[in-house]
Amino acid sequence: MRNERNLGFARAMNIGFRARSRDSKYVALLNNDAVPVSESLRTLVEVLEANPKLGAVQGVIMHYHDRSVVDSAGGYVNRHLLAFRFLAGTRYRLKHPVYISYADGAYSVYRIAAVMDAMRGDRLFLDEFFAYCDDNVLGFLLWTKGWRIASFPFIAGYHRRGATFGRVSPERTYNMFACASFLLGVSRGVPLDVRAYRLYLLTRRILSTALARRDFDTSRLLLDAWRYGRSIASKYKGRLLIDYRSIPKVRLRPKDIPYLLFTLKHFNPNKSHDFVRETMEHHRADIVF
Repeated sequence: MRNERNLGFARAMNIGFRARSRDSKYVALLNNDAVPVSESLRTLVEVLEANPKLGAVQGVIMHYHDRSVVDSAGGYVNRHLLAFRFLAGTRYRLKHPVYISYADGAYSVYRIAAVMDAMRGDRLFLDEFFAYCDDNVLGFLLWTKGWRIASFPFIAGYHRRGATFGRVSPERTYNMFACASFLLGVSRGVPLDVRAYRLYLLTRRILSTALARRDFDTSRLLLDAWRYGRSIASKYKGRLLIDYRSIPKVRLRPKDIPYLLFTLKHFNPNKSHDFVRETMEHHRADIVF
């Protein structure tokens, strides 16, 4: 299928989703900068067939250029809803299936019945978001509805991360901030300190951009993104609801606290061998594989 213009990842995926055969039980997502391994799709579908409680699955996705380095073994969030790709940038190997917060949209397979249940309609993602508020939101909604999501210890594909938007761009920043705002607006059971921390991040980013770099345009962009996310949350109030408590989260280590408070760098604890080992064990999935 070819659209006449760039509709964004979410809307384009929804068009493809609605064009599926009505006899289909599963749908696979594959980014335009990802390449699947032969027979990986068959393996993922077989896993779904054998495990009816699974709503989504993925294998380990490796870096496209350096194929000894992991790109993603699935998405996790910590207590403060900061997301990261498990094992990204490392040479660790997944030893057994693990439950994850959400499947990576670069290459993953979903049970259509689970998607319809979670999204309450014939769609994969929300059309209102151009990108970066898709696989994570769907994953959280699947867990809220009682479906499970797992990552499996085999190489499923290779991905050139950031080839679509670039690693840093105004569009990427806008969409990420809008998504963070939306998530807080549609989530229940979020502790007060988590909400306060997310507002702290927004305020710190806006002030640091405006005062340190004198970039007032970007500061306004971030504030507009936050408002947009809240407006979309209001639109879906009563229709979509995420249960914060249902989402698998990685444990917050004491040494993470200063990092979260005083740095603007992306949260990524993968370099700690102890963290990786603990996460694999804590989220071990007892799944037929």
